[in-house]
Parts: sequence; structure tokens; C-alpha cells
Amino acid sequence: AAGWGHLDPVAVAWARDAAARGPVALLSNMPHEVKEPLAPLIAEAAGIADMFFSCDLGVVKPEAGAYEETLRRLGVAPGDAVMVDDRPVNVDGAARAGLRAVLFTTLAESIPRVDRELTRP
Repeated sequence: AAGWGHLDPVAVAWARDAAARGPVALLSNMPHEVKEPLAPLIAEAAGIADMFFSCDLGVVKPEAGAYEETLRRLGVAPGDAVMVDDRPVNVDGAARAGLRAVLFTTLAESIPRVDRELTRP
């Protein structure tokens, strides 16, 4: 919760830029007690309107159902989605579900990798 409470301004600016180019959504395994106070702050700061939480979906990453239900609600095909996560198990789960997946390491390394995926046909 502490990490989510202090959003990196570079990450926020990048998320806002990405959202200007197309839909950006959040899929998190955040439990209700953490989600309730933080979700509005994240939505406002990063400009993310679509936020999905495993505590509401009834399925957690890396289970395929978490990605499938999120994509269903967004109306997006798996191959048209890019998922970014800092946990290899979640990146692997997303890839198995057909999403293009990027392992987040640092902003400097991850932003170019995600941007390449976003522009890939």
C-alpha cells in the first residue's frame, strides 16, 4: 500500500500519455482494504478510468480468468492488449492468456519496451 500511495511522477506522466493514445486499464490483485482508499487516488493521478481488482473479479493474476474477464469487460481481444507487471509469474500468465506482456523492471528500461509493444501491429 505504501508504494501505491506515492506514485512516481514520471510513471504518472507516461500513463497519461499512453492513455491519450488508447485505452489504459489497471488490473491489480490489491485486496479490498487497500483498494478502497487508493483506487480513487490512482485513477485521478494517472488518468486511468478502467480499473479491475481481483477482489471484485473473483480471480487473481496469474490465473487466465483474471486477464480474460478484464479483457471481456474492456471489449479488447487478447492480442490487442499489452500487460505490464513487475512479477514474472503474472507476465507469464498474461502471455499464456494471449496478451503481449512486458516485465516491468525500471521506468527507464520498461517504458521503451512497452512503447514498442503499443506500436507493434
